[in-house]
Amino acid sequence: NLIGYSQEEISTVSELYKLFPEFEEKRLVPLKVVSMENRAGEELILEVAKTSYEDFELWILHDITHHKSAEKALRDSEERFSSILVSAMDAIITVDAEHTIVLFNEAAENIFGYHRNQVLGQPLDILIPHRLRDIHHKHIQNFAKTGVTTRRMGVLGTLVGVRANGEEFPIEASISQARIGSQMLHTVILRDVTERKRLEEEVRRAQEERLARKQTELIESYKKADLIFSALADILPGTVLDGKYKLEKKIGMGGYGVVYRATHLGLDRQVAVKIFRPVSADENRENLNRFRLEGISACRINHNNAVSILDSGVSSESIVYLVMELLEGCSLTEELQQKGVLSIKRCLEILIPTCDVLAEAHRAGIVHRDIKPDNIFLHRSGDHEIVKVVDFGIAKFLNRNSGTIDINNLTVQGLVLGTPTYMAPERLQNQDYDGRSDIYSVGIMFYQMLSGAPPFDNDFEGIFAVALRHISETPESLCEIDPNIPKDVESLVMQALKKDYRERPTAEEMVREMTYLLHNLPEEKLNYIKPGRMSFPVDGAATIKQKVGWNRR
Repeated sequence: NLIGYSQEEISTVSELYKLFPEFEEKRLVPLKVVSMENRAGEELILEVAKTSYEDFELWILHDITHHKSAEKALRDSEERFSSILVSAMDAIITVDAEHTIVLFNEAAENIFGYHRNQVLGQPLDILIPHRLRDIHHKHIQNFAKTGVTTRRMGVLGTLVGVRANGEEFPIEASISQARIGSQMLHTVILRDVTERKRLEEEVRRAQEERLARKQTELIESYKKADLIFSALADILPGTVLDGKYKLEKKIGMGGYGVVYRATHLGLDRQVAVKIFRPVSADENRENLNRFRLEGISACRINHNNAVSILDSGVSSESIVYLVMELLEGCSLTEELQQKGVLSIKRCLEILIPTCDVLAEAHRAGIVHRDIKPDNIFLHRSGDHEIVKVVDFGIAKFLNRNSGTIDINNLTVQGLVLGTPTYMAPERLQNQDYDGRSDIYSVGIMFYQMLSGAPPFDNDFEGIFAVALRHISETPESLCEIDPNIPKDVESLVMQALKKDYRERPTAEEMVREMTYLLHNLPEEKLNYIKPGRMSFPVDGAATIKQKVGWNRR
């Protein structure tokens, strides 16, 4: 089968030597890689071993053609990537212990727009946006304390520089330190990644366009294309489902559903209706089950801080829907976008009810599995606020005997469901877990609400890098980020972020501990927000720490 000859055609060793003449004089060939053509004229790369005995020879042939092709493709890819890096104009800047510039090469001149004579002897601050200078200096100081010689390109994340004309731009850098005589020098090798960011944005847009075209093609393939088209956001408003719910305006969108403000015609009541998002035929059944599971899971949680599910079903037009209470206000994501960081009191006011509803869910055997700021809604009811946990769309029933839903295969092509930035290590490793996986996500949110950024973020590092850091790295101490954060608060956050879920507090214990802090911390501690904190987007853009140019390691 391998070389294309039958046993009748190669019945003796001499006929085999015609194919492998270099082996004829050798009694023993431990292992050798050879190239040959099979009978069909196809080139093969084989590992061949041979040993001779008195009356027979034993040959072993192993086809490694595919492996060699893959290795060559990888080498070619690496060489192309290396050529891009080599062709980049890397700027080199060296500063002394006082952060005074002592070396500024030609590439740095080209990037920053200064002549070296203009910057030599000047403070590094002239190359850094004013608002980020303190953090940049702290970053270098922290690196000096580590004793590490070098941190490679990319480890520092994406930093921000400022050109001579005042234009800010993204840079990627490596940093090294060395003692020359009695003086410690720090050298930064950096490159302007403005063009790369632009290309990445173009690629992202192109991918979105391809996905949009693919979705259109899939929709057109359905027999009821006209009905499924009605599920699209710009067409559905005005549709009446089952003669009861009139859809009025799209107010939200998730991975598996679109939410509309609607009116219950019989009761003249404002509600929210979530409809199943059309997907490919192969995924339709799985996503449909997951969507129905969202309604069932939420209905089983009888709690004021869980979004109420009022109705669910499949309309006469074959549109699957959930009817929920209509929430007014904003998500935690939006509040963090506006404020950047929150006071300890505000954090506790949001997270105590969040953990309270999770405790109720965990008692019912339900793990949310996607706790994140997007799914914490700050509902305004009259003159007071009610925290609502939404989107139980990927919740998992741990008690398989509590119902008839088959949830054994509710994954997407083998992927773990959830948001990596907030996902617990055990879930990333497909290990056993319970409700304390949700507590890890709460801990990530608590950390972010206090410091301005989650400890591990995939905006620049990528999903797999973030997953690895969740599994192997301990987050930087909150008290190092802000010494005014009380030790008791930091201790609770770090307990929630334990790598072993069995060492984390339960949701009930979190409620008890946070309630104690709310009632016993001094008022000035509860209301403290460090001056100078700045607001940056928390989704789809750099986090605060990445914008100011340092990373938690």
